[in-house]
Amino acid sequence: MKRRVNIFLVSLITIIILLPSSFIFKEPKDRTFFAGIVLTVLVYVLIYSFGGLAKLIIYSIYGIICAMLLIVLPQYQIAITLLASLLFVLNPLAEFENYLSKRISDEEIVPINVDLYGSRAPYMAYRKEMKNYYHLPQTRKLYTKKPYYKLRQVIILILTAIGVFVLINQLGEMAITFENFKLSSFFSSLYGLFVIVTSILVLYKKGFTSLFRILVILIYPPIIYVFLIYIPVDSTKYILSGVALILGIATGVYEFIKLRARVIFEHYHYYDQDKQREVFANALFEPFVYNENYQISVVYQIAIALTQFQKKLQQVLIYANAKKFFITAYTYDKKFIKLYCEFHNEDELKVHKFLDFLEAQFNDQIQMVIREDKYKTLYEKNFFHQPNYIIARALYLADILDELEIRSKVIISFVVYFNTNEDLHAFSLKYNYKYLRKISYDGHMTVQVDLQVPNTSYIIETKIQEFLLDLLIYNGHYVRINLYY
Repeated sequence: MKRRVNIFLVSLITIIILLPSSFIFKEPKDRTFFAGIVLTVLVYVLIYSFGGLAKLIIYSIYGIICAMLLIVLPQYQIAITLLASLLFVLNPLAEFENYLSKRISDEEIVPINVDLYGSRAPYMAYRKEMKNYYHLPQTRKLYTKKPYYKLRQVIILILTAIGVFVLINQLGEMAITFENFKLSSFFSSLYGLFVIVTSILVLYKKGFTSLFRILVILIYPPIIYVFLIYIPVDSTKYILSGVALILGIATGVYEFIKLRARVIFEHYHYYDQDKQREVFANALFEPFVYNENYQISVVYQIAIALTQFQKKLQQVLIYANAKKFFITAYTYDKKFIKLYCEFHNEDELKVHKFLDFLEAQFNDQIQMVIREDKYKTLYEKNFFHQPNYIIARALYLADILDELEIRSKVIISFVVYFNTNEDLHAFSLKYNYKYLRKISYDGHMTVQVDLQVPNTSYIIETKIQEFLLDLLIYNGHYVRINLYY
């Protein structure tokens, strides 16, 4: 993986340096030929870096076939380009690619995953998950509306085919029409290709709404280009281009602000009988509970009614998202709201700044308790290992499946551990389990137990309560729960 990252970075830097240097050639055909080679190398470096060695081999075969046909039959450039587009999109050698993938080391196959955020990576992963849940209504349509799913897939295929066609056609023109090649045409095609690739990625990951937002921004550079090239009067074209530039920047800033404001608080909602309080625990925080970089645990106590707090919650979430810290839960005991947060180990100053922000928002003095929760025992005690939390998580996941119209039986999957073989053996007389060797250590025997039940709230809740009681009887320890179909 590291070698592929180094190859990608070195190649990219070299290409960035070499592409402008094509102007040292006096003849247009030499510049065209050189730029075409550089662009082709860039494409294949990207394929190798992000697709792996197997995909590079397959796409090299397609590229060689296309190049040979263009050289031998230049008069059929459009037809050959269409054929090559189909080859790249449909990938008829997919089986051979799978064959190669099985015989090549994982280092050469797994896509590059560059860590750009260091110790802040847990929050950035959380932010990505939050965006995924924000776009859940679009995702839901993929499951509940088959025409929508088919339309989206067809448009992605069409855009992919157009993108491949534009790329191959441009390379073909560069290879054949040396004398008449125009650099402006090359960069126009390159920008068009960028727009197509961006559209495919956004449509695939987010849906049509996000696609329209990004296209609104990407439409401004072509508008400015048209004004500058095709309007003959200098004063008019510069005024219109300036207006378009200002509007484009304003639109980009507006969309960026809206992007940062797209935050949600997906929560497990339940009532804690022992502490007599209503709990709203962050559902998206669970995968990041045990990260080592966010250990400053802070509780803010606010004397305010629940409805009043929830009116301001969106502003609180936007602030937390901007400052990159977790809001893990909030509770209400008929008198106080307690807001639970996890801050980065280096962010003690942000703890106090957030206190100032809350006091300004709610016009009141707010109490604060700071602790170091290195082993997450506070979070476990308050939420994570509470039976009501466990049940609420399972019901929440069941509701998501129900919203996606997946109403088959569900599997409740528990991960638990035991300290002695005797306890595990006694437990095994009642439950079948799968031994998890990779996460068993120092006398802790970790196992996975899967229970299949109907997707009915009452049955799920009863089954979880029964299992947790048995776990207590056999001296087992809960780790986590999941639910899938």
